Amino acid sequence: MDGGTDRLMHRTVLWTAAVVLASVLFPWVRFTQSRPSESYPGRIIVSVYSVSGINLTEGVVVFLLGALAIAGAVVCKHLSMNWAAAVAPVSGLGITGIAVYGMILTDRFTGAIDPDQVRVGFGLLVILFAGPLILGVSLMMALEVLKSTRATVSRV
Repeated sequence: MDGGTDRLMHRTVLWTAAVVLASVLFPWVRFTQSRPSESYPGRIIVSVYSVSGINLTEGVVVFLLGALAIAGAVVCKHLSMNWAAAVAPVSGLGITGIAVYGMILTDRFTGAIDPDQVRVGFGLLVILFAGPLILGVSLMMALEVLKSTRATVSRV
């Protein structure tokens, strides 16, 4: 692969992982609760709440996986340690798994709230798209590293 494509893939992994880091600050889950108004009889007050990823165990794990993806990409590119090429795809796979799990079980994040009132937030949607992007691009980078390593070993 030429240097421009390699640089583009490397930057894609870095920027996408940075977006994953930022996604934990946004709401992963939004839910509403309604109650009768005490001030205005006959009216219902609807309150909207959100839970950001940083307040969830899954969010902290996603943050750490995003940081690990950045570290793997940087170590592989700048320190030429080929084993680090596997770190970013594994991180991307973990992020994707948590995103799918979170999308399926969003009501679990809010406890006893009626599941019909629970909605997926922006932060969870971000990692749903960012995780597979990190996985795919970093896997292509890892395959290129493996191919170049095999070519070097076969020449010797």
